[in-house]
Amino acid sequence: MEIVPLKAEIRAEKKKGEVKRLRRESKIPGVLYGPDVKPVLLTLDKKELLKVLRQGKHKSLLVQLEISAGSEGEKKKCLLKELQWDHIRGELIHVDLYAISDTHSFSVSMPINFKNTPVGVTKGGIFEPIMRELSVSCRFDRLLDSIDVDVSRLDIGDALHVRDIPVPEGVKIKDMPEEVVALVSPPSEEGTTEAKADEKA
Repeated sequence: MEIVPLKAEIRAEKKKGEVKRLRRESKIPGVLYGPDVKPVLLTLDKKELLKVLRQGKHKSLLVQLEISAGSEGEKKKCLLKELQWDHIRGELIHVDLYAISDTHSFSVSMPINFKNTPVGVTKGGIFEPIMRELSVSCRFDRLLDSIDVDVSRLDIGDALHVRDIPVPEGVKIKDMPEEVVALVSPPSEEGTTEAKADEKA
């Protein structure tokens, strides 16, 4: 999974009016936390952060956070955990970043990559993907760009459930096993009627 660079600065303890001042300066307040990290208050550049968000192809976005504190700095792999928006103005107002540990599992959304053509589609059925992502738990070294799912055996009326999806060792799916991931539905009556009309013609 791609890791996008992002810069941040450590900010002082919360003060009255500080957050409003930061937003006037096109800065976004944030917090960094994780299993091996003491919570740290951060300031991020609004323009740069929005640019990073536009690069995200799915819900979980990994960043290489470069944190500066005066003349010193450090880098941490992070997950953009939560974004807070002002829904009236449509503006981003706060961000939570989760520092990834090499020894701890963390939750992340992985996109599903459906592979091959279902046999039911060759018979006129309609392939319907219900889920586009899976919620999984894994360590960073087990992280995947996507989860490949072979749907070639799905016939008309068949459904693929979460429990049917094999995943590599070290990756655990958190979605409910009975949830439907994809199915092949029968062709619509309209489509069947048109097909018969074409045959007669």
